[in-house]
Amino acid sequence: MERTLYIGIRDFCYNRYVLSSCIKFQTLVWIRIAATGMIAHYWSLEYAQGFYHSFSGWIVFVVAFGIFIFIGTVLSHLFDAHENNGNKIL
Repeated sequence: MERTLYIGIRDFCYNRYVLSSCIKFQTLVWIRIAATGMIAHYWSLEYAQGFYHSFSGWIVFVVAFGIFIFIGTVLSHLFDAHENNGNKIL
């Protein structure tokens, strides 16, 4: 039995939009890194390595995970609605 790889236009567009949203998450991580560096420089290294470091890491993780779920849900409904109506995405 042969296996055939099929990548349709829906998969391509869906993956492109999800991957392009990673830029937003990268910006969140850069802000966290910059804030941690400024806290270490202006206050002390203990503040940057303590509760703030762990808490901000979890906040960025939870926000990014929530945004990925939201984007995936919206794109799924958007692409399914177009396919059910017989319309093409591009």
